[in-house]
Amino acid sequence: MKNLKTLRVASGLSQFALANRAGVNRVRISLAENGHVKLNDKEQSAIRRVLMEAIQKHARHLAGVIESTKPAKVHLGGSMSAGILK
Repeated sequence: MKNLKTLRVASGLSQFALANRAGVNRVRISLAENGHVKLNDKEQSAIRRVLMEAIQKHARHLAGVIESTKPAKVHLGGSMSAGILK
């Protein structure tokens, strides 16, 4: 599984957390990240599922943070705005 460490870090998960959630031994994850072993199909599938869930959750969180930093919209309504804009 290429870029496992990059994906894991982007997801905000530690090796320990990924291992627990995916049901894969943490040492195997470490070895795979360093190119020493190839994860089997079952391990890869479980890790992909956990990474996708974590990355989606992280993206939703970031979107909320970005949304909360938007400046408030100023509404100029009624006759007062008409006088200002002339």
